[in-house]
Amino acid sequence: MKQSVLYIPVINKAFTDLNPVQAGEEKCTPLHSFGPATRAFHLMHYVVSGKGTLIKDGRETKVEAGEVFLINPGEICIYTADKEEPWHYIWIGFTGRLAPQFESLGDVFSAPHSVFESIPLAGDYGDFSSEYLAAQLFTLYTMLFSQNGGKTDYVTQTCDYIKANYASDLTVGSIAEIIGVDRT
Repeated sequence: MKQSVLYIPVINKAFTDLNPVQAGEEKCTPLHSFGPATRAFHLMHYVVSGKGTLIKDGRETKVEAGEVFLINPGEICIYTADKEEPWHYIWIGFTGRLAPQFESLGDVFSAPHSVFESIPLAGDYGDFSSEYLAAQLFTLYTMLFSQNGGKTDYVTQTCDYIKANYASDLTVGSIAEIIGVDRT
């Protein structure tokens, strides 16, 4: 198998909240390794297929297809493709005010594959590839953090709806329908 790397052109536009600084896709050869190295930005790798090993702070973690590994700014790390099933991954590096929130997910976590698998399409957007990648980062951020740990705050939604519509003829059923729950 031959090493295959796609670097996506990214212009650092210094977006405030989530700012892409690099992106790409790589199909690694067996035992292909990167590091030890540090980065000045957050860097996520989504493993499309295969597997490998991440070493951070002396801890070795196995990473498999469907998982994401995160490298935080200033961390010394090494990552190596498996000998038998080398990984194919898509990566995106980014900065911004919201970037440190990804650290709460841990070194390795699960994430929607659709967002990562759309990253290589950024090159199709020419001068707007950075905006496209920022949109993918915001989509990922929304998917990972919008659910408050998987619990929707129905009490707040209900109170807000009642405050805004107190003069209307409100029923339990109508409120439940508006906030998307069963009336029971």
